[in-house]
Amino acid sequence: MLKLITSDYIDTLISLVQYSKHEILVCSYIITPPKHRSGYAYNGLFFELLLALQRNVEVRFLCDAGSSSAAVRRSVKEFTLFASTHKIPFRLHSFSSKLHAKFVVVDGLYSIIGSHNFTSTATRSPYELSILIDEPTISCELLNYYNHLWSLSNEGY
Repeated sequence: MLKLITSDYIDTLISLVQYSKHEILVCSYIITPPKHRSGYAYNGLFFELLLALQRNVEVRFLCDAGSSSAAVRRSVKEFTLFASTHKIPFRLHSFSSKLHAKFVVVDGLYSIIGSHNFTSTATRSPYELSILIDEPTISCELLNYYNHLWSLSNEGY
């Protein structure tokens, strides 16, 4: 287990994406697309995710759609446009209860679980904390949970 704060989180995630071979599953309350600003590590993460898709790695995103916040709804709309444009499969969870889970599973081997939303703001915040878990049995449990949520959520792209 490894504690991930601020740059540790984004650097570790980028590394996992670069070396992924089969599947990257992202579950987050909020997901925002990359910004058109240079120097953002978050942009590098999306660049690596697009390269993973080109390597035939399955990449899927799942996020909440039912927020009462206008800013969150705008972020979701921007992300769905980005994902559709780049042919990234995603689904929106829109049941009465919010999807508040935040985790990433890579190749069924590695999991990152914590408070980081999949946003540029969260990746720069010193107040977020996530943990990298190198334990396939936990990744398998998260994979099953992810697929269950995926099956209940509205289709995106």
